[in-house]
Amino acid sequence: MMDFNQFKSQLLQKYDPMDLDIAGLNRVAVVKFEKDSRGKVSGRCAFGRVFRHREYEDIIKDGDTWVCELAENYSANNQYFAKGLVRVDPSFLTDLRADQIKMIAESIWDNHKDAVENVLFEQYGNVIDDRVNDIVSQKEALFEKEKENLLEKTESLNRTVELSDEIIQSLKEEKKGLESRVKELEERIVSMKVTAALPESSGDPIGNTGTVVRISDDTLHSRSFTDGMYRVRISADRSMMTVVPDEDGDVECRNGMIRLDGLQCIIDGEETLFRYFPETGRVVKA
Repeated sequence: MMDFNQFKSQLLQKYDPMDLDIAGLNRVAVVKFEKDSRGKVSGRCAFGRVFRHREYEDIIKDGDTWVCELAENYSANNQYFAKGLVRVDPSFLTDLRADQIKMIAESIWDNHKDAVENVLFEQYGNVIDDRVNDIVSQKEALFEKEKENLLEKTESLNRTVELSDEIIQSLKEEKKGLESRVKELEERIVSMKVTAALPESSGDPIGNTGTVVRISDDTLHSRSFTDGMYRVRISADRSMMTVVPDEDGDVECRNGMIRLDGLQCIIDGEETLFRYFPETGRVVKA
C-alpha cells in the first residue's frame, strides 16, 4: 500500500521538480463523489466544494470515495478540482495505518456528519437514551437534595424567627408585669407614708383602721381592705361610695389596694383621705 509520502517521492522521480507544485499536494482530502441535482458529479470536504479534474472525469465515478489531491479553482471561492490518488475500497481500508484511519474518520465526520449520526442513533439510540436518562436522573436527585437542604434551612430560619418573636413577646409581658409591680410598690410606699402620718388617737375615726387613702388617680388603699373581690357602688350625687367584699364582685383587692377605672372622674384629685365603715362598706370624705 503506497502512502502519500511515497506518492510524492515517485512524482519527484518521474517529473522535473520545477514543474511540480509540491505544496499543492499537501492539500489532500477524502471525498465521496455523488451526482447533484444538475447531474454533475461532485463532493464536499473541509476545504469546500470539490469537482472532478477534467483528467479524472472518466476515473472518478458517481458513488466513489477517493483520497484526492485538491487543486484550487481560482475563478470561484472555496472550490477545488480533485485528482484521484487512491480509491477507497475494502482492500484500501484493510491496509490503513492508525494515522490514516484517523484522517479518514475525521474527513467522513466532517463531510457526512448527518448520515453518521443517523447510523449511530439507529444502532446505539437506546444506549444513548439510557445514558441521557441516567444523567438526567442524577441531576434531578442532586436538585431534589439541594431543594431539601434549602427547605430545611428555611424552616430552621423560620423557627428561629418564631422563637425570637416568642422571646420578644415574653420580654414585653415580663416588662409589663415588672412595671405593674413597681407601680404597686410605689403606691404602697405612698400609702404607708400617708397612713403613718395620720393621728393615732383611738377617738378619732380618721386614725382607726377605717381610713382609706387615695394613693394615685385610680387607686385606693386601706388597712381594712383584704385581698379578694369587692363590689363597688357610687351614689348619684357622688358624695358616697360603698366598697363591700363580694366573691361575685367586679373589682379585685390586692395588698390592701383597689384600683377603680375612672376614679379621677368621680372624686376630686385633691381629695386623698376618706373614712371607711367596714360594717356598711361606706366610704365618705374625711
